[in-house]
Amino acid sequence: MMLNLKHIERLHQLHQRIRAENTGSPAAIAKQLCTSRRNIYFLVGKLKFYGAKIAYSRKRKTFFYLNNEFDIKMKVKIEVIREGVAKKIYGGSTFFKKNASVLTTYTEQR
Repeated sequence: MMLNLKHIERLHQLHQRIRAENTGSPAAIAKQLCTSRRNIYFLVGKLKFYGAKIAYSRKRKTFFYLNNEFDIKMKVKIEVIREGVAKKIYGGSTFFKKNASVLTTYTEQR
């Protein structure tokens, strides 16, 4: 789970810096986010997948959005579950279009 949270945090930080047009070179932003250049390009690709039009200016040394209306909002909620409070933890659900089946995992406390 920590890898997922770190990934979301980096994606959010990269998005904020691209909006401000203050990323620096790919190597510089990678160093600031404690990741690799390859991962920066992966995150940029993910933003493009979400509909962002991103370019890089060699002159200004920054990534920037071509469509200023692009924005993302992220929320992460963490709750501490103390012993005896929850009897079942639902691990997730997957819905399929053709067959409306649900895949759910349970963890019960003893």
